[in-house]
Amino acid sequence: MSESGLQYYSKSIPHDNVESFITDFETIVLRLRRNIMIIDFLNIKEFVYQKYGPLYNHIHIIEVDLFADSSRSTDCIEQILKSVKDSLSDNETINSKFSELLQPNIREIHRDDIVDEIFGELMDRHEHVLIIIENFNYYSNHICDNDYYRLTRLCCKKYSNKLSFALTIDSKKDFKVVSLHNQNFIMTFNLDDIESLSSIHSNKILYNNPLKRQNMETPEVYISYAWTSESEEILKELCAAFDEKDIKYYVDKKDIEYRGNIREFEERLGKGDYIILIISDKFLKSKDCMFEVLQIKNKGGNVSQRIYPIVLSDAKIYDPEHIIDYIKYWEDKKASLNDKMKTVGAEFLNGLHSVIDNYTRFREIIDDIINTLKEMNNLSPDIHRDSKFKQLIESLKVQQNSNEIIDTTHKESQNMNSRSINQYGSKSVYIENNVGDININ
Repeated sequence: MSESGLQYYSKSIPHDNVESFITDFETIVLRLRRNIMIIDFLNIKEFVYQKYGPLYNHIHIIEVDLFADSSRSTDCIEQILKSVKDSLSDNETINSKFSELLQPNIREIHRDDIVDEIFGELMDRHEHVLIIIENFNYYSNHICDNDYYRLTRLCCKKYSNKLSFALTIDSKKDFKVVSLHNQNFIMTFNLDDIESLSSIHSNKILYNNPLKRQNMETPEVYISYAWTSESEEILKELCAAFDEKDIKYYVDKKDIEYRGNIREFEERLGKGDYIILIISDKFLKSKDCMFEVLQIKNKGGNVSQRIYPIVLSDAKIYDPEHIIDYIKYWEDKKASLNDKMKTVGAEFLNGLHSVIDNYTRFREIIDDIINTLKEMNNLSPDIHRDSKFKQLIESLKVQQNSNEIIDTTHKESQNMNSRSINQYGSKSVYIENNVGDININ
């Protein structure tokens, strides 16, 4: 199948068809327990929690982070099963089976048995399990065929009436069908046999961000900063300028309510298209700020087009020796915590292990993010404040207009008439602006 074959699986819905989408979500995931894929959905887990909280007795939600680096496994099934284990940390059977899975040189047939046993234990405890994998298109090409085979077998044959997946992808154009097992897994999201779906003309799997705010006249902006007196003074003036221009913005003190989930807000910020970074020395040494930077980088794309930095004087980003100090800071933080963890029992330290993982990532990305900041023409804080952030606001609007042009061009290309091209033989075929399947034999 060609890369353009994704068109076979996808049909977008209008952005204003929110109620229909919610109805369809309930039909697909909650009633029929089928798989669903959604484009550019900001925090589907939060959406499910808020909308379907009363159903928690019947649905067990597992969020899987497939992000992989040198300190984490790149094995898709292993990461999914680890999330299963973490969600049921008191289950001795699952803990034991997961440890068995990690044994070196494990045979594939034995591996399949363990996967079945862990999911069997999970299904015995819950009526319905929903596994959420966000940003799936970033990792799908790295998942091996055997993993797709296991996923297909689980969701199609063994537990089709109890297990469902919700995948989010950032962009259709980055999502490719690359193998037979990959295709078979994606086909489990096909909904042609459901006549009651209302939000799309053709009952396919791909929903295009129906809950995003409609007709945004001004950009939605996230603001990331460390709690210092200078940063908060600038934040106060910046928010006043945004209020005057009717620019919708999100900032932790305003948008995280009492007992709200800070980590979910940080993840949402990282996926934003317009992010103000008030860079201070404390920002570059803050685990919360650096986690937000990590989320920004995880989304991919051109980071410099999404961030709008205000660099304070105490942020030493232009001196190589000070950059080394920031790198060493995170190395020392990791080493110090690692040494202290060795003084206590290793049981029940999952939370601290995740902190160690984050320190490792911060050390890996800080040089890159500082170089990105150095290459940008950052106006001084005084220039921003004296102009009431005029240049920053104009830059936001220019970028938004550019994004709208790209989006319009993409929609126009989607509206072209579909056509198939078949070529039999050795001669080359020139293909331009084609939408549909291309079969070359």
